Amino acid sequence: MVASHIISRSLLILAIFSIFASRVNIVGGQCIAGQYQGTSVCESCASGQYQSSDTFTGNTCAVWSECAAGEKQSVAPSLSVNRGCTACDAGRYQTSNSFTEDACTLWSVCAAGEKQNVVPSLSVNRGCTACDAGRFQTSSTFIGAACTLWSVCAAGKKQNVVPSLSVNRGCTDCDAGKFQTSDTFTGISCVRTAFLLLLFYLKSLSYYTRSSFSLFFFSLSLSITKS
Repeated sequence: MVASHIISRSLLILAIFSIFASRVNIVGGQCIAGQYQGTSVCESCASGQYQSSDTFTGNTCAVWSECAAGEKQSVAPSLSVNRGCTACDAGRYQTSNSFTEDACTLWSVCAAGEKQNVVPSLSVNRGCTACDAGRFQTSSTFIGAACTLWSVCAAGKKQNVVPSLSVNRGCTDCDAGKFQTSDTFTGISCVRTAFLLLLFYLKSLSYYTRSSFSLFFFSLSLSITKS
Protein backbone atom coordinates (compact mmCIF):
# COMPACT_ATOMS: atom_id res chain seq x y z
CA MET A 1 0.00 0.00 0.00
CA VAL A 2 2.81 2.36 0.95
CA ALA A 3 4.80 1.36 -2.13
CA SER A 4 1.80 2.06 -4.35
CA HIS A 5 1.37 5.49 -2.78
CA ILE A 6 5.05 6.30 -3.31
CA ILE A 7 4.85 5.30 -6.97
CA SER A 8 1.75 7.46 -7.54
CA ARG A 9 3.45 10.49 -5.98
CA SER A 10 6.57 9.90 -8.07
CA LEU A 11 4.56 9.79 -11.29
CA LEU A 12 2.75 13.01 -10.34
CA ILE A 13 6.03 14.79 -9.64
CA LEU A 14 7.46 13.55 -12.95
CA ALA A 15 4.40 14.77 -14.86
CA ILE A 16 4.61 18.22 -13.24
CA PHE A 17 8.33 18.39 -14.01
CA SER A 18 7.73 17.40 -17.66
CA ILE A 19 5.12 20.12 -18.13
CA PHE A 20 7.41 22.69 -16.52
CA ALA A 21 10.44 21.57 -18.51
CA SER A 22 8.49 21.87 -21.76
CA ARG A 23 7.88 25.53 -21.04
CA VAL A 24 11.23 26.65 -19.66
CA ASN A 25 14.82 25.57 -19.79
CA ILE A 26 15.62 25.68 -16.08
CA VAL A 27 19.37 26.11 -16.55
CA GLY A 28 20.05 29.86 -16.62
CA GLY A 29 16.40 30.68 -17.35
CA GLN A 30 17.01 30.34 -21.09
CA CYS A 31 14.34 29.12 -23.51
CA ILE A 32 14.84 26.28 -25.95
CA ALA A 33 14.21 26.43 -29.73
CA GLY A 34 10.59 27.16 -30.57
CA GLN A 35 10.06 29.18 -27.37
CA TYR A 36 10.54 32.73 -26.05
CA GLN A 37 10.64 34.34 -22.59
CA GLY A 38 7.13 35.04 -21.37
CA THR A 39 6.21 36.88 -18.18
CA SER A 40 7.57 34.18 -15.90
CA VAL A 41 8.08 31.09 -18.04
CA CYS A 42 8.99 30.17 -21.62
CA GLU A 43 6.09 30.27 -24.05
CA SER A 44 5.79 28.55 -27.45
CA CYS A 45 6.16 30.78 -30.49
CA ALA A 46 2.88 31.79 -32.10
CA SER A 47 1.75 30.22 -35.38
CA GLY A 48 3.73 31.64 -38.29
CA GLN A 49 6.75 32.41 -36.09
CA TYR A 50 9.95 30.60 -35.09
CA GLN A 51 12.97 30.75 -32.78
CA SER A 52 15.92 28.46 -33.44
CA SER A 53 18.23 28.93 -30.42
CA ASP A 54 18.37 26.61 -27.40
CA THR A 55 19.74 29.44 -25.25
CA PHE A 56 17.19 32.11 -26.08
CA THR A 57 16.53 34.98 -23.67
CA GLY A 58 14.45 37.19 -25.93
CA ASN A 59 10.75 37.89 -25.56
CA THR A 60 9.65 37.64 -29.21
CA CYS A 61 9.94 35.05 -31.95
CA ALA A 62 10.66 35.92 -35.61
CA VAL A 63 8.07 35.80 -38.39
CA TRP A 64 8.63 33.08 -41.01
CA SER A 65 10.27 34.33 -44.19
CA GLU A 66 8.35 34.31 -47.47
CA CYS A 67 9.77 33.46 -50.89
CA ALA A 68 10.46 36.19 -53.43
CA ALA A 69 9.31 36.19 -57.06
CA GLY A 70 11.14 33.45 -58.93
CA GLU A 71 11.48 31.29 -55.79
CA LYS A 72 9.65 28.41 -54.12
CA GLN A 73 9.74 26.91 -50.62
CA SER A 74 12.55 24.38 -50.10
CA VAL A 75 12.41 24.05 -46.28
CA ALA A 76 9.08 23.75 -44.48
CA PRO A 77 8.90 26.18 -41.51
CA SER A 78 8.12 25.18 -37.91
CA LEU A 79 8.28 26.75 -34.44
CA SER A 80 12.05 26.28 -34.46
CA VAL A 81 12.91 26.48 -38.19
CA ASN A 82 12.47 29.35 -40.64
CA ARG A 83 11.09 28.81 -44.12
CA GLY A 84 13.80 28.12 -46.70
CA CYS A 85 13.50 29.24 -50.36
CA THR A 86 15.21 28.25 -53.59
CA ALA A 87 14.91 29.22 -57.25
CA CYS A 88 12.04 27.80 -59.34
CA ASP A 89 12.92 24.79 -61.49
CA ALA A 90 13.78 25.33 -65.15
CA GLY A 91 10.69 26.01 -67.26
CA ARG A 92 8.69 27.29 -64.29
CA TYR A 93 7.94 30.70 -62.77
CA GLN A 94 6.21 32.43 -59.87
CA THR A 95 5.46 36.14 -59.60
CA SER A 96 4.67 36.75 -55.91
CA ASN A 97 7.04 38.28 -53.36
CA SER A 98 5.14 36.58 -50.54
CA PHE A 99 5.09 33.01 -51.86
CA THR A 100 4.78 30.08 -49.44
CA GLU A 101 4.24 27.08 -51.71
CA ASP A 102 6.76 24.41 -52.71
CA ALA A 103 6.10 24.39 -56.48
CA CYS A 104 6.22 27.04 -59.19
CA THR A 105 3.98 27.17 -62.27
CA LEU A 106 4.91 25.82 -65.70
CA TRP A 107 5.51 28.44 -68.39
CA SER A 108 2.62 28.82 -70.82
CA VAL A 109 3.03 27.80 -74.47
CA CYS A 110 1.57 29.57 -77.50
CA ALA A 111 -1.47 28.23 -79.34
CA ALA A 112 -1.72 27.70 -83.10
CA GLY A 113 -1.71 31.08 -84.85
CA GLU A 114 0.38 32.67 -82.10
CA LYS A 115 4.04 33.45 -81.39
CA GLN A 116 5.97 34.42 -78.27
CA ASN A 117 6.10 38.14 -77.49
CA VAL A 118 7.27 38.01 -73.85
CA VAL A 119 10.39 36.01 -72.97
CA PRO A 120 9.72 33.82 -69.90
CA SER A 121 11.94 33.76 -66.79
CA LEU A 122 11.83 32.47 -63.21
CA SER A 123 9.46 35.33 -62.33
CA VAL A 124 7.69 36.03 -65.64
CA ASN A 125 5.40 33.79 -67.68
CA ARG A 126 5.71 33.46 -71.46
CA GLY A 127 3.51 35.94 -73.34
CA CYS A 128 1.91 35.17 -76.71
CA THR A 129 0.43 37.27 -79.51
CA ALA A 130 -1.09 36.62 -82.94
CA CYS A 131 1.21 35.92 -85.90
CA ASP A 132 1.91 38.87 -88.19
CA ALA A 133 -0.14 39.27 -91.38
CA GLY A 134 0.96 36.85 -94.08
CA ARG A 135 2.40 34.36 -91.60
CA PHE A 136 1.15 31.21 -89.88
CA GLN A 137 2.01 28.76 -87.10
CA THR A 138 0.32 25.38 -86.61
CA SER A 139 1.55 24.08 -83.23
CA SER A 140 -0.51 24.31 -80.04
CA THR A 141 2.71 24.12 -77.97
CA PHE A 142 4.75 26.79 -79.76
CA ILE A 143 7.59 28.61 -78.00
CA GLY A 144 9.19 30.47 -80.94
CA ALA A 145 9.26 34.20 -81.49
CA ALA A 146 8.43 34.17 -85.22
CA CYS A 147 5.77 32.56 -87.41
CA THR A 148 6.38 31.22 -90.93
CA LEU A 149 5.58 33.06 -94.17
CA TRP A 150 2.67 31.68 -96.17
CA SER A 151 3.76 29.60 -99.15
CA VAL A 152 3.07 30.82 -102.70
CA CYS A 153 2.14 28.67 -105.67
CA ALA A 154 4.65 27.76 -108.36
CA ALA A 155 4.03 28.08 -112.11
CA GLY A 156 1.34 25.68 -113.22
CA LYS A 157 -0.39 25.66 -109.84
CA LYS A 158 -3.20 27.55 -108.11
CA GLN A 159 -4.33 28.02 -104.51
CA ASN A 160 -6.65 25.33 -103.14
CA VAL A 161 -6.31 25.98 -99.39
CA VAL A 162 -6.98 29.49 -98.05
CA PRO A 163 -4.19 30.54 -95.66
CA SER A 164 -4.79 31.87 -92.15
CA LEU A 165 -2.84 32.53 -88.94
CA SER A 166 -2.78 28.79 -88.26
CA VAL A 167 -2.95 27.30 -91.78
CA ASN A 168 -0.49 27.57 -94.66
CA ARG A 169 -1.59 28.24 -98.24
CA GLY A 170 -2.19 25.03 -100.19
CA CYS A 171 -1.51 24.68 -103.93
CA THR A 172 -2.68 22.25 -106.57
CA ASP A 173 -2.18 21.81 -110.33
CA CYS A 174 -4.13 24.02 -112.74
CA ASP A 175 -7.16 22.34 -114.27
CA ALA A 176 -6.77 20.68 -117.66
CA GLY A 177 -6.64 23.25 -120.44
CA LYS A 178 -5.58 26.05 -118.10
CA PHE A 179 -2.22 27.56 -117.08
CA GLN A 180 -0.44 30.16 -114.94
CA THR A 181 3.19 31.20 -115.32
CA SER A 182 4.10 32.90 -112.01
CA ASP A 183 6.24 31.27 -109.32
CA THR A 184 4.68 33.52 -106.68
CA PHE A 185 1.02 32.92 -107.50
CA THR A 186 -1.67 33.40 -104.86
CA GLY A 187 -4.80 33.21 -107.01
CA ILE A 188 -7.42 30.49 -107.01
CA SER A 189 -7.87 30.04 -110.77
CA CYS A 190 -5.64 29.59 -113.79
CA VAL A 191 -6.13 30.97 -117.35
CA ARG A 192 -7.39 29.04 -120.37
CA THR A 193 -4.63 27.87 -122.72
CA ALA A 194 -6.38 29.32 -125.81
CA PHE A 195 -6.08 32.76 -124.30
CA LEU A 196 -2.34 32.22 -123.81
CA LEU A 197 -1.92 31.29 -127.49
CA LEU A 198 -3.76 34.46 -128.54
CA LEU A 199 -1.56 36.62 -126.33
CA PHE A 200 1.57 34.97 -127.67
CA TYR A 201 0.39 35.50 -131.23
CA LEU A 202 -0.42 39.18 -130.67
CA LYS A 203 2.91 39.70 -128.92
CA SER A 204 4.79 38.24 -131.89
CA LEU A 205 3.17 40.56 -134.41
CA SER A 206 4.89 43.76 -135.47
CA TYR A 207 3.43 47.09 -134.43
CA TYR A 208 2.09 47.65 -137.95
CA THR A 209 0.52 44.22 -138.17
CA ARG A 210 -1.10 44.62 -134.78
CA SER A 211 -2.48 48.03 -135.81
CA SER A 212 -3.91 46.55 -139.00
CA PHE A 213 -5.31 43.63 -137.05
CA SER A 214 -6.96 46.01 -134.60
CA LEU A 215 -8.31 48.18 -137.42
CA PHE A 216 -9.79 45.10 -139.09
CA PHE A 217 -11.65 44.11 -135.96
CA PHE A 218 -12.80 47.71 -135.39
CA SER A 219 -14.18 47.93 -138.94
CA LEU A 220 -15.81 44.56 -138.51
CA SER A 221 -17.51 45.66 -135.34
CA LEU A 222 -18.80 48.84 -137.03
CA SER A 223 -20.30 46.90 -139.93
CA ILE A 224 -22.00 44.53 -137.53
CA THR A 225 -23.41 47.48 -135.58
CA LYS A 226 -24.81 49.17 -138.73
CA SER A 227 -26.43 46.00 -139.97
